[in-house]
Amino acid sequence: MQHTMALALASAAGVNNVKVTSVTNFSIGQPCIIGSGANAETATIAVIGGAGGTTMEGGIDAGVTVIPVGSAAGFEAGEKISVGGETVVVASVVVRRRGGGNRGPQADSIVVTEPLKQAHAAGTEVSGGGVTFAAPLTRAHAGGAPIASNVPTPGEPNQYTRK
Repeated sequence: MQHTMALALASAAGVNNVKVTSVTNFSIGQPCIIGSGANAETATIAVIGGAGGTTMEGGIDAGVTVIPVGSAAGFEAGEKISVGGETVVVASVVVRRRGGGNRGPQADSIVVTEPLKQAHAAGTEVSGGGVTFAAPLTRAHAGGAPIASNVPTPGEPNQYTRK
């Protein structure tokens, strides 16, 4: 079975760590395909960290524990994350209500276990450890680009990663 995840944030050519929406069913040493069509490339997973990647919806002051984000997808309680280079631990994740009347704009939020030491501006990256590949990517990929496991082997037996 082929498993998929997606890039939570865009990645530049030359990087080997990407922020992803999920790490479920992926393993170290597993080959995968990043992107699609003419922009697709293959890479081998070297390190698996936490999922999640987004940006802050608004600026925050030092000392806060609630971080408003564009999306809390992929983040989990207990996970170490980076907020503008500052490492913190997720206490809980709050997902905004969607639909059901006019309740006003309300951001998803990530609650951290200790107050942030620094102020951070809107648009600051908030991310889990992501996935690190054995070699740098050769192409840039947009946020949302697919990552698929079990690279096809036309004319050869299928390759599957067993857990």
